[in-house]
Amino acid sequence: YRDEYLDKCMSLEGQGHFAKKCAGCRALFPVYRCRDCTHGALWCQKCLPVRHHKAPLHNVQMWNGLFFQRSTLKVLGLRVQLGHSPSQYCLTREPACKNFVVIHTNGIHLINVNYCHCNSLPHCTQLLRTAWWPATLIEPKTCVMMEVLHHFQFLNLQGKLTSFSFYHLLEYKTDNTGRDKLPNHLASFMLMVHQFQHVKMLKRGGRAYDPGGAMKTAPRSLAIPCCACPIPNINLPARWENVPPVRVWLYMLILTMDANFHLRSKLCDTLNKIHLSLGWSYFVNNGPYSNFIKDYVDQEEIGTCVSFQALLNMLTKKSKGLCATGMAAVSCARHQMFHAQGMGNLQKGECQCNMDYLFTSSLTGAGIWMLTISYDVACQ
Repeated sequence: YRDEYLDKCMSLEGQGHFAKKCAGCRALFPVYRCRDCTHGALWCQKCLPVRHHKAPLHNVQMWNGLFFQRSTLKVLGLRVQLGHSPSQYCLTREPACKNFVVIHTNGIHLINVNYCHCNSLPHCTQLLRTAWWPATLIEPKTCVMMEVLHHFQFLNLQGKLTSFSFYHLLEYKTDNTGRDKLPNHLASFMLMVHQFQHVKMLKRGGRAYDPGGAMKTAPRSLAIPCCACPIPNINLPARWENVPPVRVWLYMLILTMDANFHLRSKLCDTLNKIHLSLGWSYFVNNGPYSNFIKDYVDQEEIGTCVSFQALLNMLTKKSKGLCATGMAAVSCARHQMFHAQGMGNLQKGECQCNMDYLFTSSLTGAGIWMLTISYDVACQ
């Protein structure tokens, strides 16, 4: 069946059997088609935008007599009206910026957008109601569909795809020839991914229904505890504290901690950097953590384990131009679950002050009498 399959694939490159009449008004010799609609019919210039009021982010093409070339619904006159049902007219509409960018799973689109002033809602609110995530709160000019953010989250978790690679994938889907100069919104996309993941964490933590809002979130409350480890008043029997010494090991907490020097962060404008989670989840609150480390900047680290690799990293790790040379974490040794407020950045290798702070922070509120810690340089 190779020849048959090849023949049908080639027919999709041309007009096929739809070349005579428009699928809408039956006008002769239509030249437009939609790549994302399933039927592959051809439309005239008038019918195609009308049929796409509910799908304004589809990719369209125009037959130039030899082949189909890329076109856009914006060129055909389609405008997206926010605040109303599709194709509904708004008497108080306000046009958005000329080159409004929306990132979708099928590419990066420049579209015409009208805001609605019937209820005087902020522009960002109107965009969010349409499931478009704005890049900024004030006069947004770039959005990404929430479907894209969900899609990227799956690819990132299951396929280890970075935001850099995902964004360039969308650029190639939009135009893989390089002839059309697309606006570079990689930085905006990475910022929107960061915001989306933070809001999803608050949503899953039940913060949407708290009258106090997100800022009343308690420390450690958004981290998922290890339910198999001993937790007083949750999975331990009554009067477990009174067991004889020979049976205390049944309620022992076993932890491990280590560092990862592949997670580096380049030096940036740390003064204007905003920390979204103030110790609400796995990372420690950066304010107290930084203040504690400042007292030990000039402390000389002395190790008795000669040539131990972790100590060599601590003393010789290149930190110039980096605001973090790595990351350290405390986790459950038996079930591989990270502990709340047990993660933090490393400034210059695996220093004792960093590890001591993270270890102590992860034990806050544990309520367990016996503890075993596994650490490759615990002797230091």
